[in-house]
Amino acid sequence: SLISFGVGNIFTNTKELFEIKKRLSEANHKLFMAKRNADKRKIREEIVSIRKEYVDELFLMGAVADDDAMKLATWNMFEQNESANFFDSQWMFGISNGFDIVIGNPPYVEVNNSEIYKKFKTFSCYELYAYFFERGIKLLSDGGILAFITGSLYIKGMKFETLRNFLKNNTTLIDFRNEGDNVFEEVGMPTSTILVSRGRGDGIWPFDGSPLISRISSKFKSLGSICDVQRGLEIGKSALNANGSVPILTGNNVKNSLSKIFPI
Repeated sequence: SLISFGVGNIFTNTKELFEIKKRLSEANHKLFMAKRNADKRKIREEIVSIRKEYVDELFLMGAVADDDAMKLATWNMFEQNESANFFDSQWMFGISNGFDIVIGNPPYVEVNNSEIYKKFKTFSCYELYAYFFERGIKLLSDGGILAFITGSLYIKGMKFETLRNFLKNNTTLIDFRNEGDNVFEEVGMPTSTILVSRGRGDGIWPFDGSPLISRISSKFKSLGSICDVQRGLEIGKSALNANGSVPILTGNNVKNSLSKIFPI
């Protein structure tokens, strides 16, 4: 979920809450040590009951609103087939200092100009997976690892500039791979995998450009800097193949051809 709970510190310490948390900790430990399924079922019921008692106490204190209390109370940590419309790592997992690793395959979905996502620095990307990048990285502990498989359009797409800046300013690249098309059945989007750690570090990102292109750019001016390009290069029909396609250089052919012009 991209939606944080946002109710402040629900683990405020009072004498009553301290006692409930102590019982909850003991019950969690018993569950971890239990061997028999019957014992585990009984302890799970005890944990659900204690957590509800905790929420009731929060509500009586005025620490959470009625709707928020209901969300906390009805979320069942042992029900694997149910989802939650909020996320709070401390309430759900007992983690307050961030996760050591976040692994995911975020949805490839374009979003409209929605108020829900305006708090994200990557808002202008209008892609859910951009917001998952930002949220996932913020959920990490210092030095924690994020591993995602996503579309690869953020590497060069103009609208993904805020995502690229966020990644460079907040993470260190460990590995990036272009996986190509058709990685998933019935999904024809170019796909990539990326591994980063939280915390800005040095390194060359895949969207920084290749050393060869950087060398060419440093020695020559772009066509757009000396003239107004409106229609691209006119090549004429004689340059077309019989099927109407245009012959171009790709892959190693580009490097081999450029190496003849610009010896390395």
